[in-house]
Amino acid sequence: MNVMAAVPENLKNIMSLVQTINGDMQNTGSDQWDDFYPDIQTITNDLKNNTLYILRDQKKCIGMIILNEEQDKKYKTVNWACKNDRILVLHRLCIHPARRGKGLAKKLMNFAEEYAIKNNYKSIRLDTYLANVAAVRLYE
Repeated sequence: MNVMAAVPENLKNIMSLVQTINGDMQNTGSDQWDDFYPDIQTITNDLKNNTLYILRDQKKCIGMIILNEEQDKKYKTVNWACKNDRILVLHRLCIHPARRGKGLAKKLMNFAEEYAIKNNYKSIRLDTYLANVAAVRLYE
């Protein structure tokens, strides 16, 4: 298993993962993702911007994470310890439901930390939905 930058040839596999995650979220009562988010245009933009990284097991995409500097407007209201430094923001971290509980989300988090160090980021901000208990627990 390895984490790698996604390429356009991965799009079909990535969208399959997104659809699986959407279904899982809807089945568990989460409205964080749905049939409209993230859509193919969002994922295509992530690919074009070289911000989408996937976790692959053989040729199958079993997880993904977006690494960029895009911050929600609400972030401006927070009294951050690192205000003017270069900040990496994590978005849309997910693991295929059948592969959860095996440390794979932590593998993506470790990749993000290594990426931040290698690219001289001073801080990492984690973008998630408060009702996503699993993500909040992971980030803690």
